Amino acid sequence: MIEAQFHCATCNAVAATLQLTDDNQFIQSGFMGNSCEGGSGRLAILLERALRQQNIGTIYKLNGLWAPFYCPTCQATYCSEHWLKEVQFDDDFAGWYDCTYGTCPAGHRRIVDD
Repeated sequence: MIEAQFHCATCNAVAATLQLTDDNQFIQSGFMGNSCEGGSGRLAILLERALRQQNIGTIYKLNGLWAPFYCPTCQATYCSEHWLKEVQFDDDFAGWYDCTYGTCPAGHRRIVDD
């Protein structure tokens, strides 16, 4: 297993931990709960390389939702406490979750969960 931990640029707390297991399960924990996703082939190889290098920019480019704690504009990571999160619900189905937007401490907004 490969693991990389990323810290908040504001307070140095752990923003999230990313893991790639031996059977190519990608696990993100610590930002807005935990998520797990299977990977294979070239994508798993690129993810493994980026985790070994702790290159969050590359991980974000592979899949922005794998790095919800990363602001690509700031090129910095922030813990959950420093993101302003706005939960959006579906307009057509009242009460159904749609996505969550996050705004980093510098005011940059992006989808952090979908």
